[in-house]
Amino acid sequence: MPSKSKKKTKKFKHTGKARHAELTAEQRAARRKRKLNKRRKEEIAKLLRKKSRQRGPNPYSAVRFHQGYVFDPVRYTVLTASQMSSEREEMVTSTLKTVTSGPEAMTLPEKPGWATHGIGFDGRVYIVSYLGTEVALFFKRQLTEVVPEPGEKVPEGVLQDPKEAWMRLDLLGRSAEKSHFVLTQQHRRLEEANRLLTSRVQTLDDLNDSLTYKLEDKESQITHLEDTKNALKRELAIARSKPRSKSKRASGTNVAAGKHTQHRVSKRDK
Repeated sequence: MPSKSKKKTKKFKHTGKARHAELTAEQRAARRKRKLNKRRKEEIAKLLRKKSRQRGPNPYSAVRFHQGYVFDPVRYTVLTASQMSSEREEMVTSTLKTVTSGPEAMTLPEKPGWATHGIGFDGRVYIVSYLGTEVALFFKRQLTEVVPEPGEKVPEGVLQDPKEAWMRLDLLGRSAEKSHFVLTQQHRRLEEANRLLTSRVQTLDDLNDSLTYKLEDKESQITHLEDTKNALKRELAIARSKPRSKSKRASGTNVAAGKHTQHRVSKRDK
Protein backbone atom coordinates (compact mmCIF):
# COMPACT_ATOMS: atom_id res chain seq x y z
CA MET A 1 0.00 0.00 0.00
CA PRO A 2 1.26 3.41 -0.79
CA SER A 3 2.51 5.23 2.23
CA LYS A 4 0.43 8.13 3.33
CA SER A 5 2.14 11.41 3.05
CA LYS A 6 2.43 13.22 6.34
CA LYS A 7 1.87 16.89 6.34
CA LYS A 8 4.71 18.75 7.92
CA THR A 9 3.56 21.66 9.94
CA LYS A 10 5.92 24.38 10.94
CA LYS A 11 5.89 25.35 14.57
CA PHE A 12 6.80 28.92 15.09
CA LYS A 13 8.50 29.68 18.38
CA HIS A 14 8.52 33.09 19.92
CA THR A 15 11.93 34.55 20.34
CA GLY A 16 13.14 35.81 23.67
CA LYS A 17 12.86 39.46 22.72
CA ALA A 18 9.33 39.06 21.43
CA ARG A 19 8.26 37.18 24.55
CA HIS A 20 9.91 39.83 26.75
CA ALA A 21 8.04 42.53 24.84
CA GLU A 22 4.74 40.76 25.43
CA LEU A 23 5.24 40.70 29.23
CA THR A 24 3.79 43.37 31.43
CA ALA A 25 5.83 45.48 33.84
CA GLU A 26 4.87 43.33 36.83
CA GLN A 27 5.79 40.13 35.00
CA ARG A 28 9.15 41.57 33.98
CA ALA A 29 9.84 42.59 37.62
CA ALA A 30 8.93 39.10 38.85
CA ARG A 31 11.16 37.54 36.20
CA ARG A 32 14.04 39.79 37.21
CA LYS A 33 13.48 38.87 40.86
CA ARG A 34 13.58 35.14 40.06
CA LYS A 35 16.87 35.58 38.22
CA LEU A 36 18.37 37.46 41.18
CA ASN A 37 17.22 34.75 43.61
CA LYS A 38 18.70 32.04 41.41
CA ARG A 39 22.01 33.88 41.19
CA ARG A 40 22.03 34.41 44.97
CA LYS A 41 21.38 30.71 45.60
CA GLU A 42 24.24 29.77 43.28
CA GLU A 43 26.57 32.12 45.17
CA ILE A 44 25.49 30.64 48.54
CA ALA A 45 26.03 27.10 47.22
CA LYS A 46 29.49 28.08 45.98
CA LEU A 47 30.34 29.57 49.38
CA LEU A 48 29.12 26.45 51.20
CA ARG A 49 31.22 24.22 48.96
CA LYS A 50 34.26 26.38 49.67
CA LYS A 51 33.67 26.27 53.44
CA SER A 52 33.10 22.52 53.43
CA ARG A 53 36.52 22.04 51.83
CA GLN A 54 38.12 24.19 54.55
CA ARG A 55 36.61 22.28 57.51
CA GLY A 56 39.27 19.59 57.50
CA PRO A 57 39.05 15.80 57.70
CA ASN A 58 36.82 15.72 60.81
CA PRO A 59 33.46 14.28 59.66
CA TYR A 60 31.68 15.43 62.82
CA SER A 61 32.62 19.11 62.54
CA ALA A 62 29.68 20.00 60.29
CA VAL A 63 27.48 18.66 57.51
CA ARG A 64 29.37 18.84 54.25
CA PHE A 65 27.61 20.40 51.30
CA HIS A 66 26.59 18.20 48.43
CA GLN A 67 23.83 18.15 45.87
CA GLY A 68 20.47 17.65 47.56
CA TYR A 69 21.95 17.60 51.08
CA VAL A 70 18.78 19.23 52.43
CA PHE A 71 16.86 16.01 51.83
CA ASP A 72 19.33 13.78 53.68
CA PRO A 73 18.08 12.15 56.88
CA VAL A 74 19.19 13.75 60.13
CA ARG A 75 22.14 11.94 61.70
CA TYR A 76 23.93 12.36 64.99
CA THR A 77 26.70 10.61 66.87
CA VAL A 78 26.61 9.24 70.43
CA LEU A 79 28.89 7.06 72.54
CA THR A 80 28.04 3.40 72.20
CA ALA A 81 28.69 2.88 75.91
CA SER A 82 26.05 5.49 76.77
CA GLN A 83 23.36 3.30 75.16
CA MET A 84 23.96 0.60 77.76
CA SER A 85 21.29 0.18 80.43
CA SER A 86 22.08 1.06 84.04
CA GLU A 87 21.69 -2.56 85.27
CA ARG A 88 24.07 -3.89 82.62
CA GLU A 89 26.54 -1.08 83.33
CA GLU A 90 26.57 -1.92 87.06
CA MET A 91 27.17 -5.58 86.24
CA VAL A 92 30.09 -4.72 83.93
CA THR A 93 31.60 -2.37 86.53
CA SER A 94 31.39 -4.95 89.30
CA THR A 95 32.97 -7.62 87.08
CA LEU A 96 35.87 -5.41 86.04
CA LYS A 97 36.71 -4.42 89.65
CA THR A 98 38.37 -7.80 90.23
CA VAL A 99 40.30 -7.75 86.92
CA THR A 100 43.58 -5.86 87.35
CA SER A 101 45.95 -7.11 84.62
CA GLY A 102 46.04 -8.16 81.01
CA PRO A 103 46.41 -11.93 81.66
CA GLU A 104 43.33 -11.79 83.88
CA ALA A 105 41.45 -9.92 81.16
CA MET A 106 42.23 -12.76 78.77
CA THR A 107 40.15 -15.09 80.98
CA LEU A 108 36.99 -12.97 80.61
CA PRO A 109 35.90 -14.57 77.27
CA GLU A 110 35.13 -17.71 79.30
CA LYS A 111 32.01 -15.86 80.48
CA PRO A 112 29.12 -15.35 78.01
CA GLY A 113 29.06 -11.99 76.23
CA TRP A 114 32.66 -11.04 77.05
CA ALA A 115 35.53 -10.64 74.58
CA THR A 116 39.15 -9.53 74.82
CA HIS A 117 41.20 -8.32 71.86
CA GLY A 118 44.94 -7.77 71.95
CA ILE A 119 46.47 -4.85 70.07
CA GLY A 120 49.99 -5.33 68.76
CA PHE A 121 52.31 -8.29 69.08
CA ASP A 122 54.00 -7.42 72.35
CA GLY A 123 50.96 -8.14 74.53
CA ARG A 124 50.91 -4.76 76.25
CA VAL A 125 47.45 -3.51 75.20
CA TYR A 126 44.12 -5.33 75.58
CA ILE A 127 40.57 -4.07 74.91
CA VAL A 128 37.71 -5.72 76.80
CA SER A 129 34.21 -5.60 75.33
CA TYR A 130 30.82 -6.81 76.50
CA LEU A 131 28.18 -7.65 73.89
CA GLY A 132 30.18 -5.75 71.29
CA THR A 133 30.58 -2.60 73.42
CA GLU A 134 34.10 -1.68 74.48
CA VAL A 135 34.12 -1.23 78.27
CA ALA A 136 37.78 -1.23 79.40
CA LEU A 137 41.35 -0.96 78.20
CA PHE A 138 44.37 -2.58 79.86
CA PHE A 139 47.83 -1.18 79.23
CA LYS A 140 51.14 -2.51 80.49
CA ARG A 141 53.50 0.32 81.39
CA GLN A 142 57.12 0.43 80.31
CA LEU A 143 59.57 -1.42 82.56
CA THR A 144 63.31 -0.97 82.99
CA GLU A 145 65.55 -3.69 84.37
CA VAL A 146 68.47 -2.46 86.48
CA VAL A 147 71.49 -4.59 87.41
CA PRO A 148 72.96 -3.29 90.71
CA GLU A 149 76.67 -2.94 91.18
CA PRO A 150 78.44 -5.08 93.80
CA GLY A 151 77.72 -3.64 97.22
CA GLU A 152 75.00 -1.31 95.99
CA LYS A 153 71.81 -1.19 98.04
CA VAL A 154 68.51 -2.08 96.42
CA PRO A 155 66.09 0.88 96.59
CA GLU A 156 62.70 0.61 98.22
CA GLY A 157 60.66 1.39 95.10
CA VAL A 158 61.40 -1.93 93.41
CA LEU A 159 58.49 -3.54 91.56
CA GLN A 160 57.41 -6.48 93.69
CA ASP A 161 54.18 -7.57 91.97
CA PRO A 162 54.07 -7.81 88.14
CA LYS A 163 50.43 -6.69 88.25
CA GLU A 164 51.56 -3.23 89.34
CA ALA A 165 52.80 -2.60 85.79
CA TRP A 166 49.24 -2.79 84.41
CA MET A 167 46.85 0.16 84.16
CA ARG A 168 43.09 -0.13 83.60
CA LEU A 169 41.17 2.61 81.80
CA ASP A 170 37.42 2.66 82.32
CA LEU A 171 35.72 3.37 78.98
CA LEU A 172 32.27 3.75 80.57
CA GLY A 173 33.19 6.86 82.54
CA ARG A 174 33.40 10.47 81.52
CA SER A 175 35.88 11.75 78.99
CA ALA A 176 39.10 13.49 79.98
CA GLU A 177 37.64 16.88 79.09
CA LYS A 178 34.52 16.40 81.22
CA SER A 179 36.48 14.91 84.10
CA HIS A 180 38.56 18.08 84.31
CA PHE A 181 35.93 20.45 82.94
CA VAL A 182 36.56 23.23 85.46
CA LEU A 183 40.32 23.16 85.01
CA THR A 184 39.96 22.94 81.24
CA GLN A 185 37.61 25.92 81.07
CA GLN A 186 39.80 27.93 83.43
CA HIS A 187 42.88 27.07 81.39
CA ARG A 188 41.12 28.18 78.18
CA ARG A 189 39.99 31.43 79.79
CA LEU A 190 43.53 32.11 81.00
CA GLU A 191 44.88 31.39 77.52
CA GLU A 192 42.36 33.83 76.01
CA ALA A 193 43.21 36.48 78.62
CA ASN A 194 46.91 35.91 77.98
CA ARG A 195 46.38 36.32 74.25
CA LEU A 196 44.47 39.57 74.76
CA LEU A 197 47.10 40.91 77.15
CA THR A 198 49.87 39.98 74.72
CA SER A 199 48.13 41.85 71.91
CA ARG A 200 47.58 44.85 74.22
CA VAL A 201 51.25 44.84 75.22
CA GLN A 202 52.22 44.74 71.56
CA THR A 203 49.94 47.70 70.84
CA LEU A 204 51.39 49.65 73.77
CA ASP A 205 54.93 48.87 72.60
CA ASP A 206 54.11 50.20 69.14
CA LEU A 207 52.59 53.33 70.69
CA ASN A 208 55.66 53.76 72.90
CA ASP A 209 57.95 53.49 69.89
CA SER A 210 55.97 56.10 67.97
CA LEU A 211 55.92 58.48 70.96
CA THR A 212 59.67 57.99 71.50
CA TYR A 213 60.32 58.87 67.87
CA LYS A 214 58.17 62.01 68.17
CA LEU A 215 59.91 62.96 71.44
CA GLU A 216 63.33 62.66 69.84
CA ASP A 217 62.13 64.84 66.97
CA LYS A 218 60.84 67.50 69.40
CA GLU A 219 64.08 67.37 71.42
CA SER A 220 66.13 67.97 68.28
CA GLN A 221 63.90 70.94 67.42
CA ILE A 222 64.30 72.36 70.97
CA THR A 223 68.09 71.96 70.74
CA HIS A 224 68.12 73.78 67.40
CA LEU A 225 66.00 76.62 68.84
CA GLU A 226 68.28 76.92 71.89
CA ASP A 227 71.33 77.15 69.63
CA THR A 228 69.61 79.88 67.60
CA LYS A 229 68.68 81.73 70.80
CA ASN A 230 72.25 81.60 72.13
CA ALA A 231 73.59 82.85 68.80
CA LEU A 232 71.16 85.80 68.84
CA LYS A 233 72.16 86.60 72.43
CA ARG A 234 75.82 86.67 71.45
CA GLU A 235 75.12 88.95 68.49
CA LEU A 236 73.06 91.29 70.72
CA ALA A 237 75.83 91.45 73.35
CA ILE A 238 78.43 92.22 70.66
CA ALA A 239 76.20 94.96 69.23
CA ARG A 240 75.77 96.55 72.66
CA SER A 241 79.46 96.39 73.52
CA LYS A 242 80.56 98.32 70.38
CA PRO A 243 81.13 102.22 71.04
CA ARG A 244 79.12 104.58 68.86
CA SER A 245 81.05 106.99 66.54
CA LYS A 246 81.40 110.81 67.26
CA SER A 247 79.58 111.86 64.11
CA LYS A 248 76.53 109.95 65.22
CA ARG A 249 76.77 111.58 68.70
CA ALA A 250 77.10 115.13 67.22
CA SER A 251 74.21 114.66 64.87
CA GLY A 252 72.18 113.46 67.80
CA THR A 253 73.01 116.58 69.94
CA ASN A 254 72.32 119.00 66.99
CA VAL A 255 68.94 117.48 66.43
CA ALA A 256 68.11 117.76 70.12
CA ALA A 257 69.25 121.46 70.23
CA GLY A 258 67.20 122.33 67.18
CA LYS A 259 64.13 120.89 68.75
CA HIS A 260 64.80 122.91 71.96
CA THR A 261 65.19 126.30 70.11
CA GLN A 262 62.13 125.63 68.00
CA HIS A 263 60.14 125.04 71.17
CA ARG A 264 61.30 128.38 72.65
CA VAL A 265 60.38 130.35 69.53
CA SER A 266 56.92 128.88 69.54
CA LYS A 267 56.46 130.04 73.16
CA ARG A 268 57.49 133.66 72.36
CA ASP A 269 55.07 133.86 69.50
CA LYS A 270 52.33 132.92 71.81
